[in-house]
Amino acid sequence: MHNINSSFINYLPISPLIGILLDVIAHIILSRINKKGAHVGTQFISIAIGLIVTLSFLIFLLWDAELSLLNNISYGILYCIIYLEFAFILFNIINANVSSLRVRMLKEYAIVGEKGLSDEVLLRKYSASEILAVRIERLTAGNQIYLNDNRYFARKGGVAMIAVFFNGLRFILLRNKR
Repeated sequence: MHNINSSFINYLPISPLIGILLDVIAHIILSRINKKGAHVGTQFISIAIGLIVTLSFLIFLLWDAELSLLNNISYGILYCIIYLEFAFILFNIINANVSSLRVRMLKEYAIVGEKGLSDEVLLRKYSASEILAVRIERLTAGNQIYLNDNRYFARKGGVAMIAVFFNGLRFILLRNKR
């Protein structure tokens, strides 16, 4: 066992940073492997990988530390929460980029530069039926919905639980059931 000193304490905050770095690397690799477009599942797997790395690094740092079990657990929880906050921010950045029509339209404007785009070009490119078809394909590929008797149904757990959470949050904050 070694005495806890300032250099040991300085390494603890690195654990969530290493975790988020591995989360990003895992996401890049998994998204290259997975060509189905199921990016949410890829994100959850990469988040789990980052969390495992964060926990492993914390266990390595805390294993021989002369701290009480309660202190070790507290440090572990604290830095795992910090990692999960980073992962949540990354998750939302990726999802905003993938699903936001505004972001995609801004990309289109940036690509054409000073030539600009007409309403006709944008409506052809982003028709409502095409946008709906792409979203349904993405949700089906991500195993978040399934088709039964020409109707789509949400699968239990995972993203459906997130939707329930945000619907509840919207109701609490905005008193809006929709």
